[in-house]
Amino acid sequence: MTSRPLVIALCCNALVWPAFPAGRIAESEQFRLVFDGAGIASLTRAGDRAGVEYISPGRALGSLLIRYRLGSGEVRRFSTADPANQRSESGNSRERVIVYNESPRSDADLELAERFRLEGDALYWTVDLRNLTSKPLELGDVLLPGAIAHVMERFMVGHEWYPYWRQAGASAPYLLMMPVTHCPPFEPAGAERGFAPARFESFNAAGLFLHSAFAMPGKFSSSVTLAPKSSPGDRLTYVFTFRWVDGLAALQKALSAEGLLSDANGIPE
Repeated sequence: MTSRPLVIALCCNALVWPAFPAGRIAESEQFRLVFDGAGIASLTRAGDRAGVEYISPGRALGSLLIRYRLGSGEVRRFSTADPANQRSESGNSRERVIVYNESPRSDADLELAERFRLEGDALYWTVDLRNLTSKPLELGDVLLPGAIAHVMERFMVGHEWYPYWRQAGASAPYLLMMPVTHCPPFEPAGAERGFAPARFESFNAAGLFLHSAFAMPGKFSSSVTLAPKSSPGDRLTYVFTFRWVDGLAALQKALSAEGLLSDANGIPE
């Protein structure tokens, strides 16, 4: 099958990013990151003399949009761009942690903690969701709004697919995004207990969906429910990894190392 590039204009929140303080820069041998309040506001390859930027202006890798309901109640909306959500940040030269509605100080329904960590030759992005209510919390849409500026393609393995980005018309490495299949050792015990491998369900101009419960108009359908607060199953942790790969052969090797490449060789789409 011939590779068909998908040029997607992915939406995100319309924030205007200020100048970047030096304390918000993280670097490794493979990545140079600049953080802002919503996540990664600048992503370049370490050592790239051209300094090609992979994050679209005014966007951030780390923005999330979630629709959910408590019990059989009305559908509610959580967005990292909503100023009503309390937010705290911490970090060092290798990672940044952003927490929204941190328990026990919050009276919100949902706590979200995100970790961006440089480890070895990879960038890890953890999405940790916790139910703060006494009712089951049923997840609907879990959307990762698009932030990466370049051409996106999908590598198909059976019914699964994995996104990667490349500069149009360039021979530069691809930026591959994969769900992590085993909880990384740097995650705390609570996140490990809630860990589940993520999968990409669908995509459109808004971004990448981990769940899309509104596939049928007016119908909410979900297979993911967080148990009431302080109960087993009240937490769900996804981890993604980003790696630079030099072409499709290296991409397949990276997928295989992560345990994502089955007997089928996989094909680009």
